[in-house]
Amino acid sequence: MKPDLSATYLREEEMYPEVAQWLRSFLSQRAHGAQLYVWDTPRKKLNQLIHRLPKSYRTLLPNHWVSWEVQVDVVGFAISGKQVKIALVECKLKSLTLTHLSQLIGYVSVVKPEWAFLLSPEGAHSGLRHLLIDYKREDVLAYTDLAGKRTRRILVAKWMRQSQGIDWHTAIPQGVDTLRHLPPAKRER
Repeated sequence: MKPDLSATYLREEEMYPEVAQWLRSFLSQRAHGAQLYVWDTPRKKLNQLIHRLPKSYRTLLPNHWVSWEVQVDVVGFAISGKQVKIALVECKLKSLTLTHLSQLIGYVSVVKPEWAFLLSPEGAHSGLRHLLIDYKREDVLAYTDLAGKRTRRILVAKWMRQSQGIDWHTAIPQGVDTLRHLPPAKRER
């Protein structure tokens, strides 16, 4: 039975399969021809999930992946040639707060993914929006990629159940120039 997409989620876990499907599509658009692995397994630690990857792919990750004892709601891997790109997604039912962001900041500091998303059907709480936009503290979203060469940014946004995707108008930060890996969106505030 298909979920009633007009209804709100009763439990956070209901979001995971839908977000995982979106992430698979997102990765396929940005990593053409890559082998994709996307899982929604919030109860498993990331280092345990990596054991599901073929051994030849695991060797492409930094050796310290065995210490990645973080539990991410949705994780994706795009593997092409000798390159592994990782995507992490944290989902929340309530408005996104600094506490939620801090959790993901910890994860990206350890894993250094190519993409990181913090999503909620309610979007960002006013306090978080004030910090990031009004007080111009989008710097807290920044981290370096796995190679330590490029600055990446966590994307905070509203998840739209009906359209099964991100509401790009609510995305923080805005614009492709700072995120090169995300589509453009106009700021509407």
